[in-house]
Amino acid sequence: MQFTCRRILGRGPPHHFVYDTATGTGALASETTGDNNTADGYKALTLNTTSEYNTATGSLALLANVSGTENTASGYGALNDTTGDFNTAAGALAGQNNGGGSYDTFLGTNADAGFSGLTNATAIGANARWARATL
Repeated sequence: MQFTCRRILGRGPPHHFVYDTATGTGALASETTGDNNTADGYKALTLNTTSEYNTATGSLALLANVSGTENTASGYGALNDTTGDFNTAAGALAGQNNGGGSYDTFLGTNADAGFSGLTNATAIGANARWARATL
C-alpha cells in the first residue's frame, strides 16, 4: 500500500490514498487506487474505488460513485446515486437520481434529473426536475 499526502479523520480502513482527504466515519472507505479526492461527511464517497478529482461534502454525498471522475457534491445525499463524470450538485439530495449521467448540474434541495443517464441536464431550484420538451 502507498500512503502519500494522506489525511484521514474518522473511522475506516486505510487504503491507497494519494493526495486524498477524508473526514468522517466511512468517508472514502472503499478506495483502492483513486487519487485527489476529498470526502467530508459520514460515508461521503464511501463506495469510491478508482475515481479521481471528486469532492463530496455532506453525509452520503457521492455515496455510490465508484469510478466517476471530477464530480462535485455539496449537501446531504447530493449526487448519492451518481456513477457518471463531471457532475455538480449543491443542496440536500440534489441530483440524487442522476445514476450514470454526465455533465449535469443540480442546484437546490431535491433538484434532480428525475431519471438517470442524462447528459448536459440542468435543474435549478428547490424540487426542480429536468423535463424533456415535447413538440
